[in-house]
Order: sequence, then structure tokens, then C-alpha cells
Amino acid sequence: MEQIVAVKNLKLGEKCWIRGRFSKKEMKTKKGDPYFLVKIKDGTGVVMQQVWSNLDIAPAIENLKDNDLIEAEVSLSKDGKFRNVFIHSIVRIDALEHEGQEEKKNENQLLLDNVVQQLSDPYRELIRQVFQSSAMRDFVTSPASMMSGYSYRGGLLEHTMRLTKLAQAVLPLYESTLDINRDLLLTACILHDVGKVFSWREQNGRVEKTHTGELFEDSYVTLRFLFPFIQRSALTKEEKVLLEHVIGAAKGKQEYGALHIPRSKEAVLLHHLDALDVQMAHFEFLHKESNGEKFVRLFQKTLFLGF
Repeated sequence: MEQIVAVKNLKLGEKCWIRGRFSKKEMKTKKGDPYFLVKIKDGTGVVMQQVWSNLDIAPAIENLKDNDLIEAEVSLSKDGKFRNVFIHSIVRIDALEHEGQEEKKNENQLLLDNVVQQLSDPYRELIRQVFQSSAMRDFVTSPASMMSGYSYRGGLLEHTMRLTKLAQAVLPLYESTLDINRDLLLTACILHDVGKVFSWREQNGRVEKTHTGELFEDSYVTLRFLFPFIQRSALTKEEKVLLEHVIGAAKGKQEYGALHIPRSKEAVLLHHLDALDVQMAHFEFLHKESNGEKFVRLFQKTLFLGF
């Protein structure tokens, strides 16, 4: 694939690749002939084309959905208030990345499996019981957010793996001076977001919330699912209470979705590591969609992506 060009930098007659969000609208001429009005929008502008059924690109346009992230080879045919292009080829991003994501998914599963094997028996058995549940069959393919960091197939597994690796990296800094329950913290890292399986779904290449996700906070959905597994586990009564506390406090503040504020060493660690990973994943998402822009907006904030 050639270098991606920002929409605002397109020049008349030059063929180049752009990346952005796709939308289409079914239209008709005065004579009743149908066509699609296609728009591609990135962070710098919008281009459009009328796509008729006899064009080579028409079948690809038929298969794309509104808000799909795409890459397209285009030529700017008209400049001005309305910028028109001719689309030579177009493909959805997740189709381009599917093979790489499958390889990454397998790698992440192996890394987490290795962590689980090193835990003490009660924690290892708890995780095994949770993931043997039929409700968790979609865990490795679930997204973890919408229009931000982990809003893609397999995003939940990627976030879980990264959070667990962050905890492993940070623990040696404090274990010699603080009595941190290592196994409990790593277990909380692995289980803290399993409720997102019920709250988010990928539909026709787009991530959206389910009814459950719209009505309840992720932390509540997660603990509601985990509670019977934790209660049946061989953990001590104190460990059960602490594990529930750590998972419920992962988001830090109630306005961010936490059920309560962090009140233990493990809860504070999980919250800040979780926030760190989510914020850095936002930057990854923005780099992917910015087309070279230095300042972009996300959630009413302007962020700097670098020189």
C-alpha cells in the first residue's frame, strides 16, 4: 500500500490513497435512474462521488456500510466547496487487517495462558471456570470500546493482555516494600472487563452497544457475571471480597463507571494501569485515522499526536 494522503492535500488529477470513514446514500435522477452518493471523510475534509451501477467499483460500494473505516485509491476530479473524486478501488480496513489480527489474537491467548499457569491453584481454577463458561465463547473476538482505542474485533483480548503485562512490569517495583497480592492483581487484570462481552458487539464491521451496555455500567455487568464464580471458588472469604472490590473499582471514579473508589493497593494499581493503557490506545486509534494531522479531537479534547 502506498502512503496515505490527507483529504485536504489531494490535488487535481493525482491518483493517491486516502483513509477515512465511509458513508453512502441511495439517490435517483429526475428520470428515476438509481445511484449512490458516496462520501469519504477523514480528519481534514470530505470528498464524494456519484457511483452508478455500471461502474467497476459499484459491487464494492454495495458491500460497504455507513461508518466503515476504509482505504481508497482516488483521483480528485473537482475542487472547490464540494470536492469530487473518482474512486479507482476501495477496501474496508478490517478486511485488510484480518489476517494480522488473527495472528495477534493467537499470540495474546498464549501470553495470557502462560500467566494463568503461573498463578496459585485457587486463582488459576477460578479463571479456568470463568472461561469455560459458554458465555465467554466470544471473549477473544469481542471489541472493548466504540470509536476509540479498542473498537475492533479482538480489542478486548488485546486490552486484557496489555493490562496484564503492565501489571507484571510494575509489580517488581513495589513487592519488596508493599505486601501486594500478586495473584489477585493479575487475576483482576484478566477478569476486570469480561462483562464487555455482554455490553459491546460488532455488527457488520461496526462496534455498537447492546441493550445491556446502554443500561448498565461495564463494571456492574462484569461483577454480576463473575459473582457466582467467585463465591464458588476456593479463595478465602477475604480474598473474595478484595477481588470483587478491585474489579469494581477499576474505572477509578463513579462518573467513569466505577462502582466504588479504589481503597486497596491492588485496586489503585489496577485502576491507574487500566487508565494508562486505555489512554495510549486512544492515541493509537487517532494515529490510525489522523492522516498526518498533529492536533485532533477526541471526546471534546484536543490531543497532540507529535511532530
